[in-house]
Amino acid sequence: MGVRVRSTILLLAALLVSGSARAQIISIPEADSLFLEAVRVFEAQRYAEAAGQFSRVSASYPLHRYTTAAAFMEARSLYRVGAYGRAAAAWEAFLRTYPSSRYRVDAERGRRLALDAQAAQENTPVTLGVLLSLAPDEATITQAVFNGIRIAVESHNSVPNARPVRMVFRDINSGGVSAAMRGLAEQDAAVVIGALFSDQALEAAAEAERLGVVFVSPLATDPGVASGREFAFQANPSIRRRGELMARFAVNGLRLRELGVLAQRDDENVSVEMGQAFAEEARRMGAEVRFVEVLPNRADWFRVGAHISSDSLRSVRAVYAPLAGAGTDQLAGGLLASLDDALGTVAPGDLASVRVLGNAAWHDLPIVGQASRYVVTYSNDYFFDEATDRALAFTRRYRTLTGATPDRLNVVGY
Repeated sequence: MGVRVRSTILLLAALLVSGSARAQIISIPEADSLFLEAVRVFEAQRYAEAAGQFSRVSASYPLHRYTTAAAFMEARSLYRVGAYGRAAAAWEAFLRTYPSSRYRVDAERGRRLALDAQAAQENTPVTLGVLLSLAPDEATITQAVFNGIRIAVESHNSVPNARPVRMVFRDINSGGVSAAMRGLAEQDAAVVIGALFSDQALEAAAEAERLGVVFVSPLATDPGVASGREFAFQANPSIRRRGELMARFAVNGLRLRELGVLAQRDDENVSVEMGQAFAEEARRMGAEVRFVEVLPNRADWFRVGAHISSDSLRSVRAVYAPLAGAGTDQLAGGLLASLDDALGTVAPGDLASVRVLGNAAWHDLPIVGQASRYVVTYSNDYFFDEATDRALAFTRRYRTLTGATPDRLNVVGY
């Protein structure tokens, strides 16, 4: 290691006289120290870190004895880390700034190598791993998501000069989730998409983190999939995050400060989890949450007044009521009717004194007139703007491929 460090420093010594012969070359102790540290980092093969340090040496100080050496080594470090486009640009800047440098030939050669490497890199296909289940009870969902991914890849590959993408599929039932992830890593997958359910995604994320492979779960809602991980990501917000985001919108967007929460206990406690997350985030943001009422069962949405007094309801400007499970349209209707009983029936055309905040279950409910009198505002974790050019192109392609209109799972895959 010591021999290599000395060799590098000797090699760089000749760069110290680069630049204008008329320039007065000075020594700046701080820059000298940073440069020598950057050389040690380079020799330790921590090239990305070295590039940043060399850049500071050349750009953050007046012209000094290590300015040109640092500029040359920044380009060299970028090349070593595989950032070929940035390396070519750095050598180009070196040639433009120090045209009389005795290392001009080396810089020109480095620039050509970087441009060639960049071109080769851009033409090398990127491998996209697809990790899904072919189990009989999951095959339909898998096919729906896969169709969306397939169309996205085909659309990308049809763009002139786009770096091609190839798909590699692995069934998580053939040896398990971790084995399937390892198989995709062995195929040099740059990104893996899949593992539709949270239990599958948790295992896939752990293995991807161990392997250093980027993993994206399109549907999993368990926050543990991505929490604390560098390589795992979730496209679908967790249940808690949905409640938190609605609280932020209520406080920051709607300027509501007096709030209440109604939720219902069930087997999965989705409603309760969203409601508690909403209350915690609203309080954190300075709002006053005057009640959090957890209803024992579904029937209690129809008799909210038995759990919350009329005075308590009138003391808030909005009630957050996340619904979950089957028959949410009936639950929503029951809630609004029970609010009528507790607050007094809202006449057609009039607005209730209390706003209702909801979740995605409030979307497309048949009680539009009743809901509008309460100014129901809800969040939706899924939105597909069908009028955009990309959406129209995707819909046409999907219909050509399958003869059907794309649904949510197709869009999620895309």
